[in-house]
Amino acid sequence: MIVVAVEYLNTLPLIYGIRSAASSELQSGLLLAPPAGCATYAINGMCDVALIPVGALDELIEAQPQAQIITNYCISATGTVDTVALLSNCAVSDVERIYLDAHSRTSVELIKVLCERLWKITPQFIDGLPVDCKLNENEALVAIGDKVFEIEESYTNKYDLSEAWQELTSMPFVFAVWVALTPSGIESESELNRVFAYGVSNIESALPDDPLRPRNLHYLTYSIEYELSERKRTAMQFFRELISN
Repeated sequence: MIVVAVEYLNTLPLIYGIRSAASSELQSGLLLAPPAGCATYAINGMCDVALIPVGALDELIEAQPQAQIITNYCISATGTVDTVALLSNCAVSDVERIYLDAHSRTSVELIKVLCERLWKITPQFIDGLPVDCKLNENEALVAIGDKVFEIEESYTNKYDLSEAWQELTSMPFVFAVWVALTPSGIESESELNRVFAYGVSNIESALPDDPLRPRNLHYLTYSIEYELSERKRTAMQFFRELISN
């Protein structure tokens, strides 16, 4: 049993659940990768279960028609998420070029939706981040994950993409969901629900005791949401429809 998950702070409670409460089979088959790497594993049929960026779901289902969303858990936010952001030294209305973080297909698709539908701008999109994340005039970059905390103070403006999505749609945003690709992956749903519930209920135990613990605890408790509710499924489907047009 191979389970591929994202190696970011926001997945820590879920990973903790697997490592602390799952069967030895699930624990031994756990692999960690960036979001785009998780999608690659799944698209190529190299795992049983994967945490998939929502922006890659359609490509995955085309490549692996048997794939299906499982568990009651996801990576999501209602409003501010903190770690998926457009960073710049100019107003968003003046942005002419946007550098894209290659680690996340979802944020790439989301920024394009927001530029067109919310901010009404038509910037040039450039794959990959600039050297040392330095920007020239009228440039911005999309950063995701833990690196946002590390670099955000270097810029005058931060536009939270989940908050912007809520402004546009009044909906929460789902960044990633669990997908099963094999019969054994589907059969693991009950166990995964159990271990994820354990991990989400024990966030304080999942966090290491280091200087960043207060910040990280606040982030995992108040910014990230893990329940895949019906409202979030509806929001996710709406996003998929927007990016497929």
